[in-house]
Amino acid sequence: VTVHGSSMRPTVKDGGRVRFTKAGKLKKYDVALYRRRDGSTVLHRVIGIEKGGYIMRGDAQWQREYGVADSDIIAAAAALITEKGERPLGRGADARRAAFISAAADIRRLLHLSYRKIKNIKK
Repeated sequence: VTVHGSSMRPTVKDGGRVRFTKAGKLKKYDVALYRRRDGSTVLHRVIGIEKGGYIMRGDAQWQREYGVADSDIIAAAAALITEKGERPLGRGADARRAAFISAAADIRRLLHLSYRKIKNIKK
C-alpha cells in the first residue's frame, strides 16, 4: 500500500510503500494503521502501552496520541518496501532506531516548551 503524509519521516516518506499484516496484540515500537475517532486513518508507531490502550506517535512528531484501542487498529505494518527489497518495521534495527527517535522526540518537546517559556519571560 502506498502511504501519504510526513508524520512517519524519516522511516516512511510520503509516497512510501508499506506491506501490512493482520494486527494482533501490538508491542512497543510496532507500526500500525489505525482509525481515529474522527474517522481519519493514521500510520503511527506504538511508543507505549497503558491500560486504556496504546500510546501512538509519528516518528517525525513529538505529540502523543493516547487511548488507541485494539478495536481502532486496522492493520500492522510489517515492512517498508524499497528498491532493495523489504525492510522490517517494528523489529530489529527498526526498533532500535525507533527507540532513539522516540527519545529524541521527547527531547525536542522539552526544548520546544523551554523555548516558549523563555520567549514569554522576555516579553
